[in-house]
Amino acid sequence: MSSINADGVILQTILVLLVVVVLAIVIVRFGVKRIVAGPEWRGGANLKVIERLTLEPRRSIVLVRAGDKYLLLATSEGGVSFVREVPAHEIVTPIESGGSLKSIWQRMTGTGGPRDGAGQS
Repeated sequence: MSSINADGVILQTILVLLVVVVLAIVIVRFGVKRIVAGPEWRGGANLKVIERLTLEPRRSIVLVRAGDKYLLLATSEGGVSFVREVPAHEIVTPIESGGSLKSIWQRMTGTGGPRDGAGQS
């Protein structure tokens, strides 16, 4: 009689394990991509990072397209700050200027770029 009970426990354990494996496969296949990748994985039709320019190891400026507007944002360990809206006519392709974000930064600051004069005495 204990043999029948042991067989039932083994069969129940195998069935539970099978259900857990199937659930894990379903979650990995359909759920994790949406959670980890965020909206960009689903298309990112309204919000897209156009370009990022590193100023220092933990600081950068980012050009973001939000709908039909372009926004210049500053990022640091303290968070993200709005710098200004960039008119569409100021956006140039990287091939035209060697980097559209760099040219916008130069126009804003009147410098040769974010590292202008860095390391010079």
